Amino acid sequence: MNKKLIAALMMSMFLIGCSGSEETTNTDTIEVVESNEIVEKVESSIIESEETEEKLIEEKLVEEKPAEVKSVKKKPAVVKSSLFEKRTENIEMHIYGAEVPWGEPKMDLPEDSYTSIAVALNNAIAGDTIIVHEGVYREALNIKFDNITIKNFEDDYVLVTGTELVTGWQPALDHPTPGVMVAPVNERWAKATTDFTQVFVNGKMGEMGRHPNRTLDSMMMPTIEGGGYDEVSSIYKNANEPGNVTFNNGLPDLDLVGGLFRGLIGKAREYAIGHVVAKEGDKIQFEAVSKNNWSNEASIVAESYHKFGFGTIMHKNLIDVPGEWFLEDNLLYYLPEDGQEMTDLIVEMQVREKVLLINNADNVLIEGINFKAGNASIKNMNDSKIIDCSLRYLHPFWLTTGYAQGSVNPTGIWVENSDGNIFEDTYIAHTWGTGLVLISGQGNTVKNCIIEDIGWLGAFSSGIYTEADETRIEDCTFRDNGRSQVRVRAHGKKTDIVHNEFVGAMRMTEDSGAIAAESTGWVGPLNMKGSEIAYNKIHDVQGLPVSSGAYVRQFMLGLYLEDTDDYTAHHNLIYDIRADNYETDLPLERFGGMLYMGPRYNAMHDPVNFYNNTAWNIEKVINVWNIEIANHEELLAEGLKQKDATGLMSDGHFANNIIQTGICDLSYMAQNITHTGGRISGATVEGGPKGLITNDLTEFFEHAATVGCQFNPENNYTFGLETATEHFVDVANGDFALNENSPAYQGGVVIEGITSSINPDAGALEGGGYVLTAGSTLEIPEFKEIR
Repeated sequence: MNKKLIAALMMSMFLIGCSGSEETTNTDTIEVVESNEIVEKVESSIIESEETEEKLIEEKLVEEKPAEVKSVKKKPAVVKSSLFEKRTENIEMHIYGAEVPWGEPKMDLPEDSYTSIAVALNNAIAGDTIIVHEGVYREALNIKFDNITIKNFEDDYVLVTGTELVTGWQPALDHPTPGVMVAPVNERWAKATTDFTQVFVNGKMGEMGRHPNRTLDSMMMPTIEGGGYDEVSSIYKNANEPGNVTFNNGLPDLDLVGGLFRGLIGKAREYAIGHVVAKEGDKIQFEAVSKNNWSNEASIVAESYHKFGFGTIMHKNLIDVPGEWFLEDNLLYYLPEDGQEMTDLIVEMQVREKVLLINNADNVLIEGINFKAGNASIKNMNDSKIIDCSLRYLHPFWLTTGYAQGSVNPTGIWVENSDGNIFEDTYIAHTWGTGLVLISGQGNTVKNCIIEDIGWLGAFSSGIYTEADETRIEDCTFRDNGRSQVRVRAHGKKTDIVHNEFVGAMRMTEDSGAIAAESTGWVGPLNMKGSEIAYNKIHDVQGLPVSSGAYVRQFMLGLYLEDTDDYTAHHNLIYDIRADNYETDLPLERFGGMLYMGPRYNAMHDPVNFYNNTAWNIEKVINVWNIEIANHEELLAEGLKQKDATGLMSDGHFANNIIQTGICDLSYMAQNITHTGGRISGATVEGGPKGLITNDLTEFFEHAATVGCQFNPENNYTFGLETATEHFVDVANGDFALNENSPAYQGGVVIEGITSSINPDAGALEGGGYVLTAGSTLEIPEFKEIR
């Protein structure tokens, strides 16, 4: 044993003090050795708790700063070591914030208290309770053992953040806008694992310098002036060359080379993201990083394939209004209000990707903690609770090469191989990426949460994405999502979605819905194992218009349940789904609908039940897309399991629904496909055309039965939009209770386990109108760092 090392360790403990109280605000920690023996070796480098993530972190080298920029001094490390035997009795550990911008930090700290949650965790044992007092904690929580409780003290506001302060501001003499200031990035940025950062000033999110400027509160209104996007035209790409777009309302006379281009052009899989490589007048060229037609060798013909789209550019030189910032060459640029001193501002930038990590821990309770500027990684956690918390600004802008769930899911709260957990009374909001991802596990519940403002990037983001089994989503409110608010990809697993409110889905894409599920990637339906979708309010879905070849359409729905069976949807209230948020002279097809169900080439033989739903102020009622598999015999010989040569629904049930008169569309075609359902080529439909478009729901059901889609309808009602007052109490204010003179009043059939009387009403309010109270009762916390 190295006696000198032992002596040094003993001396360091003496200097620090055995009481456990820290006198510094920094949250750096020296690695704690949890051994019962004296250690042979001590790491000399300062590390963070998030360095336990299961991936290598490439060091980002901080370049030399200009002479006029002051460097940031590194604060001393907080050290609290545990070198001898661990205790066995549980204790209550108190953490006091050394940084309380909205008040005064506690100065006379009790003995055995801490100023870092991470340090307390390093000294905790299973069964301890960590009580966190008022303050800002710039660290990540890494929980690795069972039966731990972390909660706020009484009503104290506790903020755990992935940001660090930025100081050393000087005038940016090289910037085209007078008044822009510049400072070196926080030194922790060298360890950052995200493409870009997020910046907050006095607690509020700042805007990356962009054109056009965003003047609306929403990050997801690209079709509206002030939304931060311009309509673009002259959209093309020559073979083996960069993409080209022209901004219809002009570009500023500035150098934008090196800037970031985000194009909402075509369908979501065609959206462009990349670097500006040239600018001429109002036209830019960009080199795409997205792996799609923008990075392929082939050309995109001008004014033919994409007739319009929407785009934004972000660049340092585009900082021109107070509150904007940009990060370039490890320097942060920011424009304050005229006459505002930087010393009067608290400027923070995100430097940690994650603010919460839990691995191999059961019976964990996290209560009353607010997380900001970071996402979460939860693996192998069972029978735990996260309640009365908030997680905001989960992920910054990034250069994604893909658009689907594999690209966006890791940017949210990732829950893997975890059973029996509860997320309750929690606020999840504000991110370029996704929200909560239940990637595997069983028996997890999300209850009375608000999940909003998710998916600014415009990709396959979701408020909640699940591949887990026995998931229950109940009493939650979803508001403003770039795409779907709940997306299910759990084949052969159950997801119950009950008594939630869904508002403002599909802000940045089209061709999906507020609640979505589909079996893309294999031949055969997605089986939902008896899932219940019930008592939900789904409304104000608009979507984004698309120009993609012959596809010039704006199409979005309340329920997008493509190729999905073995579920029951009942007592859902679906209303105000209309494609009316964009004006154009182009022949744009506009469809805001209630239900799309496939089945495409997939044979659905398990129940598909729609009972007592109400759909109002919509443009399309039901959309069915059926495909004959022209090469079915060939696929069977090669091992295809599906014995049916066409899509079908053999066990559908459609009863007691009230639907506004609208378009019912059955599209029917034939294709040669791959084993995973990919289209090889078109083919001729045997027996001639079999499609139908009609406003007559009865005619639609009868025709659908002739091509294998059995709805088995009973006591459904369709009413014209202009007759609302004849049937409902107060549609204008969302009250869809039936008037007694409506034929739908007591006009339903009895459905065991669904209806509540021997003379049930049709529609979603049957049984007392429980659906009208759908959504969360959670009150969004007061975020005290915002001033």
